[in-house]
Amino acid sequence: MNQKEYSLKFDRSRYGNMFVNILAIGVLLGAIYAAFKYIIIPVCKFLWTSLETVVIAGYQQCLVFAETFMHWDMALYLLLGLSLYLLPTIIAYKNRIPIKRTILFLNVVFGWSVIGWILALVMCLSPAEPGENQQG
Repeated sequence: MNQKEYSLKFDRSRYGNMFVNILAIGVLLGAIYAAFKYIIIPVCKFLWTSLETVVIAGYQQCLVFAETFMHWDMALYLLLGLSLYLLPTIIAYKNRIPIKRTILFLNVVFGWSVIGWILALVMCLSPAEPGENQQG
C-alpha cells in the first residue's frame, strides 16, 4: 500500500469548506432566530390580541343581548316585530300559495328594505293564476 493514501496532511480546501459550512449554518440559524423574533412572534401576538379583543367584544354583546331578553316586555315587542316582519310569509303558508318558498326567501333576504317587504306582501295577496295548482 502506498503511504500517501493514509497520510492526513493539512488540506486547506477541506478546512475552508468546513469553515464555510459552519458559517452558513450560523447565518441560517441567525436568520431563523431573526424571523421568529421580529416577524413570526409579533404577528402571532398581534393575531392573538386581535382574536382576544374580538372574543371579549362578542361576549359583551351576547351579555347585552341576553339582558334584553330578561325583560319580558322587550321579548313581547321582539315577538310582535318578528311576526310583523314575517307577515307575508305567514300569509303565504296559511293560504297555501304555490310560491310560498319564493315569498319566504324574498321576505327573509330583502324584507329589511321596505320595498322587499311590500313586494313579498303583494305577491302573497295577489290572486293565483287559473292554471296554477292550489295544493302547495
